Amino acid sequence: MSRGGQTTAGPRKRGRVASGILSAQLLISGPLLVVIIALVFVDVEVYTSPVVFGMVAFFFALTAVAALVPWDSIPRAWGALLPFANLGGIMVLREFDPDSGVGLLTMLPIIWIARTFGATLTITGVAATILGLWGTRLMRGQAILWTDFVTFVVVPVLVSFVAGAIYMSSARGRAQAKLLRQHSSMVQGALEKASRQEGVLNELLNAVDFGVIAFDRTGTVTFVNRAHRQYLTDFGSAADAVVHPVIYQADGVTLYTDEDRPLTRALSGQAFDNLIVWVGEPGERRAAHSVSARILHDREGQYDGGVVVLNDITKELEAIRARDDLVGSVSHELRSPLTSILGYLDLARDDESLDAETRRMIDVAYANSERLLVIVTDLLRAASDADKQLAMSFTAAD
Repeated sequence: MSRGGQTTAGPRKRGRVASGILSAQLLISGPLLVVIIALVFVDVEVYTSPVVFGMVAFFFALTAVAALVPWDSIPRAWGALLPFANLGGIMVLREFDPDSGVGLLTMLPIIWIARTFGATLTITGVAATILGLWGTRLMRGQAILWTDFVTFVVVPVLVSFVAGAIYMSSARGRAQAKLLRQHSSMVQGALEKASRQEGVLNELLNAVDFGVIAFDRTGTVTFVNRAHRQYLTDFGSAADAVVHPVIYQADGVTLYTDEDRPLTRALSGQAFDNLIVWVGEPGERRAAHSVSARILHDREGQYDGGVVVLNDITKELEAIRARDDLVGSVSHELRSPLTSILGYLDLARDDESLDAETRRMIDVAYANSERLLVIVTDLLRAASDADKQLAMSFTAAD
């Protein structure tokens, strides 16, 4: 946020380590505060003791330290000081009033240590708790009574087993978290690699001069390359269209039905080659495309969509048509004079005044003219077949 040309920074976001330390400290300070407040119902004179007020201030100070210190930017080992400081404060409160049961709260910092730090600090915390419980009583030289069973046996055993269980559970959790991070890193790497490959493939398909349409197993179109978009734009199709709304079959005049359209057949799982479609209305600017479809399968052999390829063959078809028109025109122009030549040669052969040598030469010319007429007729028939016209040949019949 900027004001008067100066940038004012907002509150700094607390990091993961700092948030964890503050939460753990509050889980210790809160129960202790509740216990201290509850002591008023047991012994109101407790609140006249400077030790109690000093410990309350001490735990408030620890909470402030947990909230204010930038734990994310300092070595992690410094954070271990807080649970041990809490452990010492609880021991002091217990020593002030052993019968209050405050010593049971030593498990809170022990759980913090076992959950967050290593085995060495966990063992140290358990040992310090047991020495604190036993040492202070032994140093006073008082006899150990049956009423001390909880303090000397139950609490140390409970602290030891709880610390061990929490540490093992945390160790497993950290191991699983590490494994998950490794798997996440591998998945992220694979995803980035796939994204790069997809980007390269898209660039390649956008660089080619033929149209490409890809679709998934649900029939949803997932990719349309730049060349096909240009095909659509050239003939005024909508920007969000995938195919031309109106297309004609190979003859250029018969409309495709909805179920026979190439994309519809491809989406239904059919593969085909070189299906010719015409775009544009008859008598106007038109384009012809050769359409082929291929079906894709995954590693298990299951249907996984497909791809349709469209190649502009307008120039090729126009060239073929021009060639056929030329062949047909030339063949027709040659056939008429050849028919006339054959007619006159046939008349000449009927002349009985011809000598033998002249008749032989006319027969040779007549035979070659007939052969040339057969060749021209075949060319004309080929041109007619190319236009899908019926070539008719007349012969005598009974």
